Amino acid sequence: MKITCPNCGTSYHLRKELITSKGLKLVCKKCGHAFVVRLKEKREATPKPPTQEPKREEVVPEPEEERAEDKPTMPEAVVREEDPLPLITPPSKPPPPQRRWPPLLTYLICLSIIAACAGWIRWRSYRNWRDAAVELAQLYKSHGYLHEALLSLRNSLEEHPDSPEVNYQMGELLYLLGRREEAIPFFKKVLHNGGFPSEAKGSLMLLAGELDAGVRWLSQRMASSDNETKGMLLNDIALGEIFARREPDAWGDLKKAQGLWPSPVPRFNLGTLALQQADGPSCVQQLESLRQEFPGNPLILNNLALCYALLGEKDKATFLLNSAVDHSLYSPYIWKNLAILTGNQLIPLYQAEADEIKGDDLAAVPYVFAFSWKVAPEEER
Repeated sequence: MKITCPNCGTSYHLRKELITSKGLKLVCKKCGHAFVVRLKEKREATPKPPTQEPKREEVVPEPEEERAEDKPTMPEAVVREEDPLPLITPPSKPPPPQRRWPPLLTYLICLSIIAACAGWIRWRSYRNWRDAAVELAQLYKSHGYLHEALLSLRNSLEEHPDSPEVNYQMGELLYLLGRREEAIPFFKKVLHNGGFPSEAKGSLMLLAGELDAGVRWLSQRMASSDNETKGMLLNDIALGEIFARREPDAWGDLKKAQGLWPSPVPRFNLGTLALQQADGPSCVQQLESLRQEFPGNPLILNNLALCYALLGEKDKATFLLNSAVDHSLYSPYIWKNLAILTGNQLIPLYQAEADEIKGDDLAAVPYVFAFSWKVAPEEER
């Protein structure tokens, strides 16, 4: 029920049940005025038409001094400030109606999310499948099963012919098999699609058959490089000169690289170049020094055996090849050369790989580049 302070006129809301038959003493929260409220007695009234509403009970505040005799027995209550809030607070406006998205827009958003999830799953599946194919080829290659490695990469290229990872692996394997001309188209795809470290660009140009551009790019880098990097660059420049049939220039650059870069790579390339030029003594000189440092390296032993075969020392060459026998990347070279030197065409592994290493001559391991790399994963590009 509603009551009003007779002093300041502040309105309050009070429950009717709190007022006893003797009344209820209240203290105004705003002005501190004390007053008494009591229920007004109902008077009998003449019947009124049914349409007339009955009178509401009113509370008539009574001053404190008029009811002094009831003071000891009258309950007191203090009206809290929260009670009048429903009366003195203006009614708030109804909240505006919430706008709903059109059903078509909601449908399109859900469809886009589903399509994005499906595309991501398909992309991850492709990545996993592609990486598995490349890793399988590398596993075959590391154990010397080059035929199986090539078969795995060919199957992968049928599904994804533009994959830079698979193209690079195919080109690298063909190059290691001495089939550089067949490897060039695969390296060109990698060069044009990107995804390789910038320092390897010159070497990739050489492998892709762009010899002049590759040598020029490597030569430009030498101006701002330290001595060791210059030796690495000279090593790869020399390989470009070998591919361009400029062997004298390559020999001089490999000699300079050997002095700047403390690595066995320039010496190995010098020995391989001497073997290619049928210079047996120079070949033996370069590769024998490497053999002392790396006595069990099949790459060095294979090419050194060919150097002795060139000098007519087939027994020594056969001994070196037998020492190099293992299940590694170079096993097909070793088995093929053993088969040729001994005349034993039933040597295992050679028959399986003979079709992949072309020619019936002794097979030398190709030159080694200083800047080697693996194609960067897509999320890092």
